[in-house]
Amino acid sequence: MDKLKGQASPDFAMSAMIFSTAILFIFFHISRTYYTRTWEVSYIEKSARAQNLILFLTSEDGNWSANPFESEAIAFGKDEINETRLQYFFGMPYQTVQDKLNFPHEFKIEIWKLPSLGITSDISDFYINETVKINFKTTENSSLYIVMVGTQGSTGVSYWNSSIGKYHSFNFDLQTGVYSLQAIATTIEGKYGAYESAFRVVR
Repeated sequence: MDKLKGQASPDFAMSAMIFSTAILFIFFHISRTYYTRTWEVSYIEKSARAQNLILFLTSEDGNWSANPFESEAIAFGKDEINETRLQYFFGMPYQTVQDKLNFPHEFKIEIWKLPSLGITSDISDFYINETVKINFKTTENSSLYIVMVGTQGSTGVSYWNSSIGKYHSFNFDLQTGVYSLQAIATTIEGKYGAYESAFRVVR
């Protein structure tokens, strides 16, 4: 009695491979879409919570007592943030702030003081001699500090200088190379401004 042998035709094998590939592609697409949508929903929820927290801190006056730790609400309110309240706020333990805000979610708050001084300069992209003169103007009388780093061939060099007033002028004897310059201006009142540029010295 002859034994029957199973055989798979090339057409069947090709069809099975195409079907398996299609199933795998659909599964990958569905899982990717699911995780993408889940991430988007989570991101929207976190953004909404952050926006609500910011609106509360900036639009509500709060209830600050002589002892800030005993205040029931510590929102800042008004058009300008009270710096004294701000210092108290950042000096409080994290758990205290979380309890005062009645905000159960974890959060991180950063405060950035934006520049309020303007700095302009007549700096050029190229200088064709070794003597380089750079002038600066600040919107108010201030202390201007500059730092410059560059490459002269395979050697790295650095320079720094400072000036006080509203108009500032600096002279440098520089060799051929590329230089990056950064400047910062400060006032006694705590204002500051920043400036950055780059240039090349050629012959």
